[in-house]
Amino acid sequence: MAFTRITDTDLQGKGVIGQPEIPGLSALEMQQSMEQIVREVAIPGINRLAEELEADTGAAGIGMKRPAGMPEEVPAHVQAITAAHIEDRENPHAVTAAQVGAYTKQETVAAINNKVVEIGAGDMAQAVYATNGEPGMVDAAVRARSAGAADDGVKLYTHTRSGTVHEFTGSGVSGRARMTADVQAGDTFAVNGKTVSAWMGTESAVAVMEGQPYTGRWVTFVTEGDTLNFKGGGGLVTVEGLSADVLLGGSTVTVKQGAKVIASVEGTAIGFLAEGGTTKWGNGTYQLGTYPPGRYRIILRTFQWTGGETSNTIMRAGSTAILSLSASGSSGNTRSSKDFDTAEELAFTVENGGYSGGCTYVLLKLSPAVE
Repeated sequence: MAFTRITDTDLQGKGVIGQPEIPGLSALEMQQSMEQIVREVAIPGINRLAEELEADTGAAGIGMKRPAGMPEEVPAHVQAITAAHIEDRENPHAVTAAQVGAYTKQETVAAINNKVVEIGAGDMAQAVYATNGEPGMVDAAVRARSAGAADDGVKLYTHTRSGTVHEFTGSGVSGRARMTADVQAGDTFAVNGKTVSAWMGTESAVAVMEGQPYTGRWVTFVTEGDTLNFKGGGGLVTVEGLSADVLLGGSTVTVKQGAKVIASVEGTAIGFLAEGGTTKWGNGTYQLGTYPPGRYRIILRTFQWTGGETSNTIMRAGSTAILSLSASGSSGNTRSSKDFDTAEELAFTVENGGYSGGCTYVLLKLSPAVE
């Protein structure tokens, strides 16, 4: 469109041109005459131009040089050139895949082919099939095989989880699938819409798989009738009952793989605890008893309540000193432990001497007799 222009006709009879040297006008009339062209011609013309530019067709009145390569039939104004550029699907800016971080066509084809090979379907690469939908050389090779030959290939299945049901969809006795969700207690399994009992080795698949991070992992399986048998090692190895480095009698450590117990160890340590009394005027000897040969651990603490005095505590096996401790000063105490072996049946004693002092002790049997 053409924008409206100010013409000589618009200016005719306006302003001061053509008036006598002495106009004979009042001051107000002279002022109005001086601004008549501006107010009655120029300002309305500018406003009219603004309205024409703001209209939907305004850009059609603004000239523009055609870019190189654009057809001559495209009008040389902003609106037509912009519309033609938008409709151009031939990459007019010559943008490359590298500039926008995208794959080239060749890279895309290569990536797809590599992924097909990775998921175990390398024989389905594009090069071995006809592009017109007719059988390619792989099809011909398959057809040439004996019709009665067993199909032992592992087929690709898909996995979904809806509610508590894990559904595997596909064909073939042997399959594999990428898990899209973890298995939780109470979940069930189905193959092609049919509920099946699922196993991993001799254990329930749910018991073995529940709580484990299976999402995104591949699983392989064999499906027959109403059963689904996952390939697996029998479950996660767990240890129950282990709470310390010394197992007291009556405690048991159990090692399980899945729900199967593969090892169980009974505790053998025998624990004794006694507290020594206060001996203000002399020594005190505390009999721990007589025990069979073996390996033992003594945990001994001696303490002193009154400042300026010292308590000396000695743990003996027969006449042999095993562990000796001293404590002095107000509220002073010392603690230590020692493991030792004895090949003979011995009587153990703890003797404490000191002013207002005492001791506590624990004796543990760690293992059978020393050879």
